[in-house]
Amino acid sequence: MKRRTVLTGMAAAASALALGRAQGNSNAADAASAPASSCKLITQDITGPYYLDARQFRSDIADGQPGVPMQWDFQVVDTFTCQPLPGATVHLWQCNAQGLYSGVHNVVLTPDLKPVDGGVDLTDTSFLRGVQKADEEGRVRFLSIVPGWYAPRPTHVHLKVYPPTFGEVATTQLYFPPAFCDQVYQQETYVARGPSPIRADHNTPSRESSWNDEGLWVTPKRVGSGYQHSMQLAVTFYGKGFGELSKFYEQG
Repeated sequence: MKRRTVLTGMAAAASALALGRAQGNSNAADAASAPASSCKLITQDITGPYYLDARQFRSDIADGQPGVPMQWDFQVVDTFTCQPLPGATVHLWQCNAQGLYSGVHNVVLTPDLKPVDGGVDLTDTSFLRGVQKADEEGRVRFLSIVPGWYAPRPTHVHLKVYPPTFGEVATTQLYFPPAFCDQVYQQETYVARGPSPIRADHNTPSRESSWNDEGLWVTPKRVGSGYQHSMQLAVTFYGKGFGELSKFYEQG
């Protein structure tokens, strides 16, 4: 059954996201692109099998994993008002350069989708998972690495966005184009596995995911020795729009 659900919020102007310094990079990196200001509710996507509700509040989630540095700058806004949402939380998790997730027993498939005997057990690790709480301007930052590939998915990261109090939890994924991955996977940490055999893009139909939504595909900008991407995450927040009703529903 097709799970793609595209919801649209109110279109209005929103504050641009001012970028800070990427990991150890120069001030030239601070002029990287600002997020779009559409206030469109982010497209929902599947959670995936490797989600863990273990919230580690940290900005640097690499946890020693080797790979090309990747910085994410997000601004969480309210679709009703297009205003920033201080106190919202963003949960990001992803695989490492080898296509493996921490905290779980990984099922490993060959490119032709045949299971590798035994898989890989990483239940005692916690790399590349983290949660950040939005500041007064609704901003959060994650310092990570570009994820590796694994079959049968395009290269991606996972997100859950929680409004400050009462609202809709948004679950989505962000995808990296094959051309971007081809370039990154020539780097030392990735090269032994070769380029990703998954050549999907936003024109490729999917019954399970929403990757045919062009808005979920990102092409990070080169910043020093790594990459950076900024975007707006718009969610449905009832805390102010519904007054006392939100307090009533919060009580169950």
